[in-house]
Amino acid sequence: MIVASIEQICPDQQEWLEQCELLVKAESLPAIVWVAMQMGLWIARGIVEAELKRRARVIGEWSKCQQCGHKLQSKGWRERQIETVIGKINWNRRVGRCPKGCRGHLAVPLDEALGIAPNQSSSEELMRLGCLLSVVMPYELASWLLGQWSGLSVSSSTLWNWVQTKGRQAQAEIELQLQSQAQGQVVKPDPLSAIESVLPLAIAADGVMVPFRPVANTPKGKTQWQEIKIALLTRLGSGINRAGVTVPQLLNRRLVAVLGDIDKFIPHIQLEARRQAFDSASQVVWLSDGGKGFWRVYHTCFAHCTVAVLDFYHAAGHLWRATAAIFTSPRSADARAWFVRWRHQLRHGQDALVLASLTRLINTDLFTGNSLATLLQVQAYFQRHHHHIRYQHFEQLQLPLGSGMIESACKWLIQQRFKGVGMRWSESGFNNLLILRVAWVNQRFDPLFPNVTLPVHPHSPIP
Repeated sequence: MIVASIEQICPDQQEWLEQCELLVKAESLPAIVWVAMQMGLWIARGIVEAELKRRARVIGEWSKCQQCGHKLQSKGWRERQIETVIGKINWNRRVGRCPKGCRGHLAVPLDEALGIAPNQSSSEELMRLGCLLSVVMPYELASWLLGQWSGLSVSSSTLWNWVQTKGRQAQAEIELQLQSQAQGQVVKPDPLSAIESVLPLAIAADGVMVPFRPVANTPKGKTQWQEIKIALLTRLGSGINRAGVTVPQLLNRRLVAVLGDIDKFIPHIQLEARRQAFDSASQVVWLSDGGKGFWRVYHTCFAHCTVAVLDFYHAAGHLWRATAAIFTSPRSADARAWFVRWRHQLRHGQDALVLASLTRLINTDLFTGNSLATLLQVQAYFQRHHHHIRYQHFEQLQLPLGSGMIESACKWLIQQRFKGVGMRWSESGFNNLLILRVAWVNQRFDPLFPNVTLPVHPHSPIP
């Protein structure tokens, strides 16, 4: 039975008339829309409360006491209140206790059927919306926007607590998945569309620094900067822009983000790679700058099946270092011409000439001290990556030559949310928010709230 009458939904007819009068008095379109939305929320609360009242009258058999086995008996009606995305909901429901007086919580069949915990003051869909807002903006701003929508006063500290609770839950689930992976269990891959399944898979990695508090639970002390290791896994597709030109397109983007060393990072990127079915991809390409830690990830996890590309722009940066070591005036026309020639050779399949030129310069007696040390470092850099700087060949394979995709991911995943003015993080506070932000980016946010079922085409502005 569905509530059908306005009397059941809105028993206070005077309040309903007042709402209608406000609507009539509204002059501008925004004012009309705003009043109508508030009326809609008011009606929605009435519908929910009427439905809960109906369900409260329907009660089956009382369960038995877990201590003595006697059947519980009704102890009358008690009021319950909970905050939701449409405002504060109030209703009465039956409660029961053991007739023998056994100690324990009240039995509330309706609350159990609704999935509400005894001390829960906020419904799960409100927690979901609060966590979702906190994932994309500071807690204070999320609190303000949530109040604008629902009229509720949800403090930033409440949002923080919700994020910690759900973040720990998500952390525990990932730990179980990592344990299963370590035990050799098969990782179920994510579903891919027919088009995505035949596209090359790109895996890129980089790091970004984040400010942390030196001591937990206090803002005192000097800021400590720690590196967050980021990986991006994406299918390399193509699309057509407004000018009708075919341009690269990243499909099915998935991110990995870990606060910790490379040994902690490796299992996480392996897990995501298996989820993305990297071992069955038509082609896999690894992109990174020259950081030794990330190339250890490549050699440990992907060297057997991956084409590796050293980011061209980082490689060109090392050529500029060598040029600055050669010329006393690195900004001179001769220095710029030397660098441009080297960069052109590197980009267009003459990487062997670049390496040979560096070797000849080192073998002369022209350079000593810091200049010679720089040339030796750059030569070792290119020798170490001589298989990864074949840029003309990579271009022919239609592979990306730069790691801009992962650098961009570092900016919008980390910097936009975690490096605002005055922000400093505790490790637990950072990790719990980060894992929710990554779940949101990877389209795995909603499973953290299994009791919240969103319609396919929502009629409300809930994200």
